[in-house]
Amino acid sequence: MLFRLTGILLIVISVGAVIAYHAELALPTLDWFFSFEAKEKALESASWWKKNQANIIGYILCALIMAVGVLSLGAKSGKMNWNPQTVRKLKRFKSTTRGYVSLWILAGLL
Repeated sequence: MLFRLTGILLIVISVGAVIAYHAELALPTLDWFFSFEAKEKALESASWWKKNQANIIGYILCALIMAVGVLSLGAKSGKMNWNPQTVRKLKRFKSTTRGYVSLWILAGLL
């Protein structure tokens, strides 16, 4: 289950980074992948690599994260055997709707 959630999260992050880059959104976490621009003022005389290094590195990083996410989705994780006391505590936590909904609201805000 953890591999599956991690895979989904990595895929969402990589796709979100590409979408945010093309939509020109300055989201702090997702903007990092494409922030490797050349700092030179005269890019007219620069090589092709210097002109496009932010795009190339950004797409390579997003592709790597996407590949790790897909591999995590494909990984066979063994069935997890929970402690019975932990299962009871989780059921009790879910039954108190206020705490459970608050957890999902906080997760959504992150």
